[in-house]
Amino acid sequence: YVNIQQAALVDMNGNGVVAAVINARTFTPDTVHPQLVSFDLDMTALQITLNFSETVRVSTIDFPSLTLTSAATGGLSYTLTGGDISSTDHTEVTYGLSVADANAIKVLVGLADSAAHTFLTVNSTAIKDMAGNLVNATTGRAVHSYTTNNRYPSLVSFTMDMDAGTMQLTFNETINGSSFRPDLLTVQSGNSTAFGAIAYRLTTSAANKVFSTVLTVNLSRTDLNQLKYYRIADALEAAYVAIDIGVVQNNVHHDSIAIAGTSALGATAVHADVSPPVLQAFRLYLDQNNDSLTLYFDETVLVSSLDVMSITLASNLSATAISYTLRNSMAITNDGTEVVVQLSFADRN
Repeated sequence: YVNIQQAALVDMNGNGVVAAVINARTFTPDTVHPQLVSFDLDMTALQITLNFSETVRVSTIDFPSLTLTSAATGGLSYTLTGGDISSTDHTEVTYGLSVADANAIKVLVGLADSAAHTFLTVNSTAIKDMAGNLVNATTGRAVHSYTTNNRYPSLVSFTMDMDAGTMQLTFNETINGSSFRPDLLTVQSGNSTAFGAIAYRLTTSAANKVFSTVLTVNLSRTDLNQLKYYRIADALEAAYVAIDIGVVQNNVHHDSIAIAGTSALGATAVHADVSPPVLQAFRLYLDQNNDSLTLYFDETVLVSSLDVMSITLASNLSATAISYTLRNSMAITNDGTEVVVQLSFADRN
């Protein structure tokens, strides 16, 4: 219908048109399919902007019909799973990438990490115009404007398994496990070293060398036993982490943000050490200057718990072996993986 007012126009003699509301004599619907003209990708704001040849209905977006690729044909690819609507119906529409999609893209090294590696394939089901026409399919459209990832990863949570000897660090974005530096990570018994928390800086531990938001750190035997020695992370309330700048980097080599030892991050879960220590070897010294028995365990032991009367020396493993059970010898070392027992005069003889 058209509603025309008298003031709309006049004839050649100045007479105003007769006001009226009339039905269309004929109507030709819009059957033209919209076309993707260009697209922009912002890996800092986590937004993708699509420019079309005509106005599209923003709510008709179908994210799984959009696939980012590292080349016009072939190469790496990732199909979006979801996102947020950030604009209204228009020729230019903007959507927020989901955090899951953004992190999954960063895992695929070489995909959407620069303008040269950013292309978009659009299926016909991706979006519709205001008349319901599906968009024309487009393959391998090169990005028009690309903004690199200017974010810096930050540690948001961690857990510890003192039995398995592992830590799991969760970051707010994908990080490169190969960039992990153990010497920049400190495990503490409390929130702040300023208030007496005991702190231990890792030395030889290693991490899984993958791109992920979760970094698994395999504690070395040295580091794990030192943590047990200082009784750090033996309970949830005694497990905190401080990190220096650059303990890990993200996919574009940006250093992670530091967490100070005076405001360390507490663990969300701690699995206690429930495995009994294992005696791996022993050494017996029998001379007048140093009669001792050294016990080598696979983990740190509490020396004050030693009961020498539970230690028996034997000549062999047979039932007829000559054996002797210690009586009043005593340990002369601190807690650790090696326990030195000074043999008493009675036990020595």
